[in-house]
Amino acid sequence: MKTKTPCGIEVEFGNAGFLEILNRYGPTGFNNFIEALHKQKLTYPSYDIRFNFPILQVEFYLEDIDLSNRDLDGLDLTLVYVSKGNFRDSSLYGSKFLIAKNCDFIGCDLRTSHFNSCDISRCLFIDAMLDGINWNRTYYYTGMPPIGLPKEIMSGLQQLEPDNCEGAETTQIPCLAEVKDASYWVH
Repeated sequence: MKTKTPCGIEVEFGNAGFLEILNRYGPTGFNNFIEALHKQKLTYPSYDIRFNFPILQVEFYLEDIDLSNRDLDGLDLTLVYVSKGNFRDSSLYGSKFLIAKNCDFIGCDLRTSHFNSCDISRCLFIDAMLDGINWNRTYYYTGMPPIGLPKEIMSGLQQLEPDNCEGAETTQIPCLAEVKDASYWVH
């Protein structure tokens, strides 16, 4: 995901930086790190884009990450973009997601998790424990439904039409610097 801020530095943590923090400090430590960034107004939406962008903006973008067979209870990924994440057979009890496209949740413990306003297009939920999940405003795109969810859950999900981006022009706003993966900053 490439976004541009009107001015400042965008630091994007990829798989390696995320795993370094998660492996060293666990889900609670990662959550504390995100909360500290949020309090310092370094993550969206803690700043108001109509007024001032931060000089430094931190983002997490995970793609094709393997988080299978892990204890990730309570992990807060609401400020993390996840695409093609492998969470197979992991415990994610009480975890939170915002974008979880194409993720594998086969055999996961997802009880009491939050998929509030989450994109779950093409996710696999086969044999997952789904009791008490918050599905409020959860959606998927037409032609890309999640697999393995019971009919009563599917009937409560929103089905959206994908944005038609053909012919759209890209507008770039100059930045002072751009860092694609800041995993080397984590020691």
